[in-house]
Amino acid sequence: MSAIILDGKQIAKQIYSKISVNYEPNLVFILVGNNKDSKKYISSKIKRAKSLGFNSSLISLDANINQKDLELELKKLSSNTDVNGILLQLPLPKHLSFYNAVKIIDSKKDIDGLHPENLSALINKKDGLIPCTALGVLELIFSARNLLGLNKDISGLRAGVIGRSVLVGQPIAQLLLNHDCTVSVFHSKSQDIQTQIEDCDIVVTATGKRNLISKVKPSAIVIDVGINYENDKLCGDLDFDSISKSCAAITPVPGGVGPLTIAMLMKNVVKACQLQGLSI
Repeated sequence: MSAIILDGKQIAKQIYSKISVNYEPNLVFILVGNNKDSKKYISSKIKRAKSLGFNSSLISLDANINQKDLELELKKLSSNTDVNGILLQLPLPKHLSFYNAVKIIDSKKDIDGLHPENLSALINKKDGLIPCTALGVLELIFSARNLLGLNKDISGLRAGVIGRSVLVGQPIAQLLLNHDCTVSVFHSKSQDIQTQIEDCDIVVTATGKRNLISKVKPSAIVIDVGINYENDKLCGDLDFDSISKSCAAITPVPGGVGPLTIAMLMKNVVKACQLQGLSI
C-alpha cells in the first residue's frame, strides 16, 4: 500500500489563508554573496511576504564582507524601530560566523527563530520565535495524522530524528520533545541507525546524505528535510520511491518541507510583531 503524499504547497496555502494583518510589517532580508540557491530561496521568501501585504526589502552584501562590518549592518537594522523582522540568509561564506552574527539581531525581530534567546525559549517552553523548519515539520506531522484519521496528540510516540545540526536537527528534536514524544537523535557516530529507526512512529531526516535508511515502520510518518542533487535533480535524503511504498505518509522533495518553512516564516513575522507590542 502506497503512502499518503504530503503536499507542502497545499498545506502552506491553507496557512496563508489564515494570515491577516492590520499593520504592515517591515521586513529586511540580508543576502551575503551570490550563492545561486540562496538567491532563489530569498526571492521566494520576499515574493511570498509581499503577497501577504508585508513591506519587504533586500540588502545584498559582498561575499568578502568581514565579520565586523556584517555585525554593524545587523546592529543598525536591529536598532531601527521601523524594522520589524530581520532574516540573514544561510549559508554564509565560510569566513563568517553565523552564530556571532545572529546574536546581534534583536531576538524579537529574528523571524528565522535562530537567536540564542529564541533557542533557549524553545528548550524551556517559553514564548519566543521558533525555528521555521522545525515548525514546518510539526505542521506536516499534524497534517499527516489528520489525513490518516488520527488526532493531533503525538505524546508518547517514538520519533527518530536523523541529523543533529543546531539549525535543523536539534530544534526539530526539541519541538517534538516539547510535544511529549520519545525522541532519539541519530548522527554520524550513531550505531545501527536502520534497526532503531524501524521502531519509530515519526521519522525526520535532515542530513544532506542519501539513503541512510531503507526501511521504516509501516505506520510511520516520514518527513524528509534533506536537500541533495542527484544527476542535477533535487532530491531528499531518502529513496522516495522505495520508502513511500512502506510507510503511512511521506513528504516529497521538492514540494514537502520547503513550502512549509516559508509559511512558518510568515507566521513568525506576525508573532514577531506581537512580541514587539504591535497590533496585528
